[in-house]
Amino acid sequence: MTSFCPELDVASQGATFEDAKANLTEAVELLLEVASDEEIRRRHSTN
Repeated sequence: MTSFCPELDVASQGATFEDAKANLTEAVELLLEVASDEEIRRRHSTN
């Protein structure tokens, strides 16, 4: 399964829907922890 957050252009995958959703949540959290405000604005504004 794959999951996608179009607002931030982040994707992830997992063996099940629940795994894919959990992995996507983790990927978005990590992005928000490490990305600059400029990067987040750029990702959000291109969608």
